[in-house]
Amino acid sequence: MSYFSEFKTLFQQWRLAWAEEWAHDHEYPRAVAAYTDIIARPSATAEMKAVALVGRGECRNSQGQFEEAMDDFNRALEVPGTSMALRAYALFNRGNCLEAHGFVEQGVEDYTRLIEMPHAPAEQKACALYNRGNYWEEHGQIEAALKDYTQALRTPGALAEVKACALGHRATLLSQRGYIQNAIDDYTQILEMPDATKEQKRLAREHRARWLVGQ
Repeated sequence: MSYFSEFKTLFQQWRLAWAEEWAHDHEYPRAVAAYTDIIARPSATAEMKAVALVGRGECRNSQGQFEEAMDDFNRALEVPGTSMALRAYALFNRGNCLEAHGFVEQGVEDYTRLIEMPHAPAEQKACALYNRGNYWEEHGQIEAALKDYTQALRTPGALAEVKACALGHRATLLSQRGYIQNAIDDYTQILEMPDATKEQKRLAREHRARWLVGQ
């Protein structure tokens, strides 16, 4: 690789990092402009273009631009030669976008595609399992919800926030079915998690106390 080619690659990586930082700070117009610049560059790698498409889709979704966001997620999934991790990331974000705009069943289909990917990153798979579990719970399919929450909890690398949420939902469903001690155990796990949020621990403490008094 020539010095000039290396410089172009580094510049695009910096540009991508700037775009991600602007998106994180909710400076969406600046982020979208940077992502668009990367997507348009012939020298950008397939992986870099797909990352930029997903990033731009996230920004557009945050701005309420549903159709534009969906177009970006679809294009990212169509880029050949991208990594499994990136495809999983695009599927998860497309599922979130669909769900947020009322296309819940289609969103769940994307979560299922991600879950069934053999080498999808554990963090994204756990998030997809938790989101799909929410769908089953809201539609009264309790066994399916419990199965997804439990699988999310057993996924190595799951985010602490996702694990705490899955424990809380599972505890609620277990208590409704009369498995009080199992529910108490789940609430206790939340309280013992160093990375659970204060709000998650507060709710777990309240619910556990209610069931302990009733025993």
